[in-house]
Amino acid sequence: MLSLQAASTLQLLLMALALLCVGMAAWRTLQLLRHAARQPNPGNAVPHPWWDTAQARQAIRHTVRPLWWTVGLVVLAAVAPKLATMGAA
Repeated sequence: MLSLQAASTLQLLLMALALLCVGMAAWRTLQLLRHAARQPNPGNAVPHPWWDTAQARQAIRHTVRPLWWTVGLVVLAAVAPKLATMGAA
């Protein structure tokens, strides 16, 4: 199984990947905000009609996906040392 040193190295790599995913999510969020700001806002219609479109829902899913990756990586990083100690015993 994994040694504790290998598990801590794996944990560090998983946390670095999680930070990268957070950065990617932040970048995609900024792009989504810029895109939403460019959309026209008709005066008497629904305040934000762009948000009701399929394109908007797809853009939001595209933006949120790296956050799910981050959650998965953080959970794996938290479990890696436990798995190493179980394997060493």
